[in-house]
Amino acid sequence: LLGEGTILPCFGSGLNSVVTSLPCPKTNAMDCIKNCLRGRRNSFLLLGNLDDVEAVAAMHILEFAMKEVSEQRQEHIDMYNCSMCTETLVLRCVARDMPMIIVLSKDVLKC
Repeated sequence: LLGEGTILPCFGSGLNSVVTSLPCPKTNAMDCIKNCLRGRRNSFLLLGNLDDVEAVAAMHILEFAMKEVSEQRQEHIDMYNCSMCTETLVLRCVARDMPMIIVLSKDVLKC
């Protein structure tokens, strides 16, 4: 997808392993991102647990990777990372039905 020396190939293989382990139809994570970026300006809201350092780090990596893909494809995306936005802006993005990428934290589904 991208040239040597970029973070995306490493990121993509890790993301693919997570996506393929999910109980849903086989989806290539990089194809999903490419389809979202194809031919139009997009905005995304990254949501995650701000108290979990790993979730915050994952959101920053995902933001960087998606921007790198869009630049390589000469397209533009707006990324709103909840760790860098005010609560008002996050709620405004949700109210506008902006596509969201939710970064789950460890043990988030335990009751």
